[in-house]
Amino acid sequence: MKIKIRKAVNNDLMGIANLFVEEFAKRPYNEKWGVERALKKIKRYYKNDKIYVAILNKQIVGFVIASLQIWDKGDKILIEELVVNSKYQNMGVGTSLMRFLEKVYARKVVEFYLFSDKKSRAFKFYKNLGYKNSSFVWMAKKNG
Repeated sequence: MKIKIRKAVNNDLMGIANLFVEEFAKRPYNEKWGVERALKKIKRYYKNDKIYVAILNKQIVGFVIASLQIWDKGDKILIEELVVNSKYQNMGVGTSLMRFLEKVYARKVVEFYLFSDKKSRAFKFYKNLGYKNSSFVWMAKKNG
Protein backbone atom coordinates (compact mmCIF):
# COMPACT_ATOMS: atom_id res chain seq x y z
CA MET A 1 0.00 0.00 0.00
CA LYS A 2 1.64 3.24 -1.19
CA ILE A 3 0.34 6.27 0.72
CA LYS A 4 1.13 9.66 -0.80
CA ILE A 5 1.07 12.68 1.50
CA ARG A 6 0.89 16.21 0.16
CA LYS A 7 -0.30 19.67 1.10
CA ALA A 8 -4.04 20.07 0.55
CA VAL A 9 -5.28 22.15 -2.36
CA ASN A 10 -8.58 23.99 -2.72
CA ASN A 11 -10.15 21.09 -4.68
CA ASP A 12 -9.56 18.80 -1.67
CA LEU A 13 -11.66 20.81 0.78
CA MET A 14 -15.04 19.17 0.13
CA GLY A 15 -13.52 15.68 0.41
CA ILE A 16 -11.82 16.67 3.67
CA ALA A 17 -15.09 18.10 5.03
CA ASN A 18 -17.01 14.94 4.08
CA LEU A 19 -14.41 12.74 5.78
CA PHE A 20 -14.54 14.98 8.85
CA VAL A 21 -18.35 14.68 9.08
CA GLU A 22 -18.28 10.92 8.55
CA GLU A 23 -15.59 10.12 11.11
CA PHE A 24 -16.67 12.52 13.86
CA ALA A 25 -20.21 11.07 13.76
CA LYS A 26 -18.75 7.82 15.15
CA ARG A 27 -17.94 6.86 18.72
CA PRO A 28 -16.65 8.21 21.02
CA TYR A 29 -17.30 11.65 19.49
CA ASN A 30 -20.88 11.23 18.19
CA GLU A 31 -20.75 14.74 16.75
CA LYS A 32 -23.48 15.89 14.39
CA TRP A 33 -21.65 18.04 11.87
CA GLY A 34 -23.41 19.12 8.73
CA VAL A 35 -21.24 19.20 5.60
CA GLU A 36 -21.74 22.95 5.18
CA ARG A 37 -20.60 23.71 8.73
CA ALA A 38 -17.67 21.29 8.49
CA LEU A 39 -16.63 22.87 5.18
CA LYS A 40 -16.69 26.30 6.84
CA LYS A 41 -14.37 24.95 9.56
CA ILE A 42 -12.03 23.29 7.05
CA LYS A 43 -11.89 26.46 4.92
CA ARG A 44 -10.85 28.47 7.99
CA TYR A 45 -8.06 25.99 8.66
CA TYR A 46 -7.07 26.07 4.98
CA LYS A 47 -6.80 29.85 5.07
CA ASN A 48 -4.92 30.13 8.39
CA ASP A 49 -3.09 26.84 8.92
CA LYS A 50 -1.61 23.90 7.02
CA ILE A 51 -3.60 20.87 5.92
CA TYR A 52 -1.87 17.74 4.63
CA VAL A 53 -3.79 14.88 3.01
CA ALA A 54 -3.05 11.18 2.68
CA ILE A 55 -3.92 9.87 -0.77
CA LEU A 56 -4.43 6.22 -1.65
CA ASN A 57 -5.75 5.15 -5.06
CA LYS A 58 -6.44 8.82 -5.92
CA GLN A 59 -8.74 9.15 -2.88
CA ILE A 60 -8.27 11.18 0.31
CA VAL A 61 -8.13 8.62 3.11
CA GLY A 62 -6.92 10.95 5.86
CA PHE A 63 -5.73 14.40 6.75
CA VAL A 64 -3.90 16.32 9.45
CA ILE A 65 -4.19 20.02 10.28
CA ALA A 66 -1.22 21.85 11.79
CA SER A 67 -1.35 25.28 13.38
CA LEU A 68 1.88 27.16 14.07
CA GLN A 69 1.85 28.63 17.58
CA ILE A 70 4.26 31.28 18.84
CA TRP A 71 5.56 30.61 22.37
CA ASP A 72 8.21 32.29 24.52
CA LYS A 73 10.79 29.52 24.16
CA GLY A 74 10.14 28.74 20.51
CA ASP A 75 7.43 27.89 18.03
CA LYS A 76 5.19 24.87 18.50
CA ILE A 77 2.79 22.99 16.26
CA LEU A 78 -0.73 22.42 17.53
CA ILE A 79 -2.18 19.41 15.76
CA GLU A 80 -5.72 20.66 15.36
CA GLU A 81 -7.17 17.55 13.70
CA LEU A 82 -6.01 14.14 12.57
CA VAL A 83 -8.67 12.17 10.75
CA VAL A 84 -8.33 8.83 8.99
CA ASN A 85 -11.14 7.06 7.16
CA SER A 86 -12.12 4.15 9.43
CA LYS A 87 -11.66 1.72 6.50
CA TYR A 88 -7.97 2.64 6.46
CA GLN A 89 -7.25 2.82 10.17
CA ASN A 90 -4.54 0.49 11.51
CA MET A 91 -2.90 0.53 8.07
CA GLY A 92 -0.27 3.19 8.76
CA VAL A 93 -2.15 6.20 7.37
CA GLY A 94 -2.31 8.13 10.65
CA THR A 95 1.29 7.26 11.50
CA SER A 96 2.41 8.38 8.03
CA LEU A 97 0.60 11.70 8.41
CA MET A 98 2.08 12.33 11.86
CA ARG A 99 5.61 11.37 10.83
CA PHE A 100 5.33 13.53 7.72
CA LEU A 101 4.24 16.50 9.83
CA GLU A 102 7.02 15.91 12.35
CA LYS A 103 9.57 15.74 9.54
CA VAL A 104 8.33 18.92 7.81
CA TYR A 105 8.55 20.93 11.04
CA ALA A 106 11.47 19.15 12.74
CA ARG A 107 13.88 22.07 12.47
CA LYS A 108 11.26 24.79 12.79
CA VAL A 109 9.56 24.04 16.12
CA VAL A 110 10.46 22.99 19.65
CA GLU A 111 7.35 20.87 20.28
CA PHE A 112 4.25 19.27 18.80
CA TYR A 113 1.12 19.14 20.93
CA LEU A 114 -2.53 18.13 20.62
CA PHE A 115 -5.72 17.47 22.52
CA SER A 116 -7.21 13.97 22.68
CA ASP A 117 -10.18 12.32 24.33
CA LYS A 118 -8.87 9.76 26.83
CA LYS A 119 -11.73 7.45 25.81
CA SER A 120 -10.79 7.46 22.14
CA ARG A 121 -8.59 4.99 20.28
CA ALA A 122 -6.62 8.02 19.14
CA PHE A 123 -5.37 8.56 22.70
CA LYS A 124 -3.52 5.23 22.67
CA PHE A 125 -2.35 5.92 19.11
CA TYR A 126 -0.72 9.20 20.18
CA LYS A 127 0.85 7.54 23.22
CA ASN A 128 2.39 4.92 20.92
CA LEU A 129 3.88 7.73 18.83
CA GLY A 130 5.61 9.12 21.92
CA TYR A 131 3.14 11.83 22.92
CA LYS A 132 2.76 12.22 26.69
CA ASN A 133 0.22 13.77 29.02
CA SER A 134 1.16 17.33 29.88
CA SER A 135 0.45 19.48 32.90
CA PHE A 136 -2.09 21.47 30.88
CA VAL A 137 -5.75 20.60 31.35
CA TRP A 138 -8.50 21.33 28.85
CA MET A 139 -11.02 23.57 30.62
CA ALA A 140 -14.40 24.76 29.39
CA LYS A 141 -17.36 26.83 30.54
CA LYS A 142 -20.83 26.71 29.01
CA ASN A 143 -22.21 30.02 27.85
CA GLY A 144 -25.41 30.86 29.68
